[in-house]
Amino acid sequence: MFTPGGEQLISISEDKTIRVWNATTTEMMRKFESQIGDGWEGMLYASAITPDGKLLAVAGYPVSTEKENYIVIIDLEKGKQVSTAVGHTNVINSLEFANGGTLLVSGSDDGTVKVWKVSIGSTLALLSTMAIGAPVKSISVNQATLDVAVAAEGKSEIFVYGLAAIEKVAVRPPPRLWKKHKGPVNKVAYSQDGTLLASSSVGTEFFIWRADGSIEKEFETKYAINAIAFSYDAKIVVGLGDGGNGVSYSLPAGNKFTDFH
Repeated sequence: MFTPGGEQLISISEDKTIRVWNATTTEMMRKFESQIGDGWEGMLYASAITPDGKLLAVAGYPVSTEKENYIVIIDLEKGKQVSTAVGHTNVINSLEFANGGTLLVSGSDDGTVKVWKVSIGSTLALLSTMAIGAPVKSISVNQATLDVAVAAEGKSEIFVYGLAAIEKVAVRPPPRLWKKHKGPVNKVAYSQDGTLLASSSVGTEFFIWRADGSIEKEFETKYAINAIAFSYDAKIVVGLGDGGNGVSYSLPAGNKFTDFH
């Protein structure tokens, strides 16, 4: 991911390192190393950066010597770890900061989404745990409404939870279920302005939803979409498949721009 100003690029890897690069010169500026265990242990799969570019969260495969998996919070300016979030019991696949960087949302193969209060110098306080009932494959936060959309393995519904009053309400209301997909949903992504949500299934479905859960557009692709991105102004959406193919559409008209091969 790029830092908010675009000056640096941050990469995480199965080689268990976090690398910070100068986006102009391509020089590696800094390297952080995670827990070095055997095999898969310590491999990194998820990352998120705060809107001000100061804090980086990373997580991935658990370490067998620990009872619970952990998320590491790094201060990029100081170049050191400043906090951890401990509580998941399996691989962490998704991380995203919310509410200006004061909240951190995480999704895991343990079948839960957790919301943490971001702080420096201590273990993050767990504000809420949402039990999805299946491994969580993708999450996306609507930064305008503080809704979080969740895609879970084997589930054709999108789970949408409201986080707006999470620090004031002890009991979380049940999720809203957005039902349209026939196959299991594998990716979800909100646009930058929060007006649209894109989702794809393990079949050939590729949908655009409005923020209220109604359908804006339905695209039928020739391949399964495995990655989704909106342009910053939400006028273009791109879906790419795990077989190397993809497509882009204009919004709101839905006209196809490009096929990628």
